Amino acid sequence: MNENKFKIMGIFGSGRSGTSWLGSIVSSHPEVVYRFEPFHGLRNNEKIKYFLNLFKSGKFEAKYLKELYLTLLPANPWFEEPPFFQKRYATRSKKGKIFFYYLAKKITLLSKFYEWNFSPLDFPILAFKEAHMEVILEQLVTKTNIPIVYILRHPCAVVQSYNVGHKKGIMPAGREIILEDLLQQQNPSLAKKFEGKIKQMSLTEKTALLWYMDTERAFHAITNRQNVKIIIYENLCREPQKVVNEVFQHFGLNFPNQTISFLKNPLAFSSKIDIVIDYLLKRGSYYLVYKNSKIASEKWRYLLSSSDRKRILDLVSDSIAFTYGTTFGKWVH
Repeated sequence: MNENKFKIMGIFGSGRSGTSWLGSIVSSHPEVVYRFEPFHGLRNNEKIKYFLNLFKSGKFEAKYLKELYLTLLPANPWFEEPPFFQKRYATRSKKGKIFFYYLAKKITLLSKFYEWNFSPLDFPILAFKEAHMEVILEQLVTKTNIPIVYILRHPCAVVQSYNVGHKKGIMPAGREIILEDLLQQQNPSLAKKFEGKIKQMSLTEKTALLWYMDTERAFHAITNRQNVKIIIYENLCREPQKVVNEVFQHFGLNFPNQTISFLKNPLAFSSKIDIVIDYLLKRGSYYLVYKNSKIASEKWRYLLSSSDRKRILDLVSDSIAFTYGTTFGKWVH
């Protein structure tokens, strides 16, 4: 394989920041093969663990990009997500992907069948997205020149979305429980600032502090990096075609009609039965990308109490990310 023939690019952000929606938009490009959270979905896979260890140890280098590309290229139901789009690259089969996707998720033995039928036969542009993977973001930004997009969402919106997930039992508290340890490991100055206060914090406050920690770490890595484009979720909701065009330009892609159509009507790219199955498998609409983005971007304003909004903003208002969002995303207190 010619080193110059393949291209890999990444989408990153904190959890509930719109990475899945942006990933689906990028996936709508007919020349892009898209991988959904491969380092989460296949974290027990030996090849994925190998790369995770390289990232976590700080030993990843640009010379590993070809191997990373080839590791992520084969189709796998554990790092793909509907909707599935028409593609210009060749695969052994063009039919039945959505059916075998659901089947292979339930019957592990069918994963190889799925891979054989739906893996690209050539080397298209490959995009992947991850959330809560600042350790990968840091390594790719500092050690390579691959194009990366980082999406930033208002902390109140992120916290409100997490609160919904917690109440539904879809997003059980995990990192919040070990927040003190995480702060000590990742941001000692932030840990010192809130020393002795974390145990008394509510879940809302702890989630806001996690947003602070994650975005602070990311912004230290990505600020003033030419290979990184920062976009703001609220801007994407307000002017989707404009922002997506900017994202595609950063990735070196044209702006195809299929993507324009998806932005106008995402439901048109999946049958009703596919949407229902997707809804049931994901236990509701929480993880779906078929939402009205304008409504989703403003939900927090009437679902969060004024006291919760104040507590969140008191915690994060001095962060780099919040300052950036206020300046370029028209965030208001």
